[in-house]
Amino acid sequence: MIFVDLAKAFDTVNRTLLWEIPSVTAEALHELHYVDDNAFVSSSPNGLQRAINAVSEAYSRSGLAINVQKMEVLNMCQSPAPEFLINNQPLRNVKEFTYLGSVLSSTNDLTSEVQRRIGLASATFGRLSYRVFMNRDLTITTKMYIKRSAYL
Repeated sequence: MIFVDLAKAFDTVNRTLLWEIPSVTAEALHELHYVDDNAFVSSSPNGLQRAINAVSEAYSRSGLAINVQKMEVLNMCQSPAPEFLINNQPLRNVKEFTYLGSVLSSTNDLTSEVQRRIGLASATFGRLSYRVFMNRDLTITTKMYIKRSAYL
């Protein structure tokens, strides 16, 4: 899986064009596309390298620049991880990557994702505790309603 970030694309991208570009590869390529961030998945290293080349060429033909420093490869199958290149520059292999708020790992282990979400929920509940449960201006009924809704 490769994560592609476009340089300075958020305000300057032709959105219609951006949605058409990932379909440039001839082989079956699965993609996740959100604004200026893309994730491409392939079942083989050669297929992923061909996808990288095709997408890079399509982006540059369209006047879009890929931010190579932010591109990362998440290898979920092979050990050691193969090296991928874009414009003769090696891409960084990572063991974890956060894409659209979810942590993906090379081992397909959800432990760090579950721990991260528990931490976020705990922090949110801590802020809620201070603002609601310790707030003397709210009635006990209101506090109980909020507590029940938070646990369900």
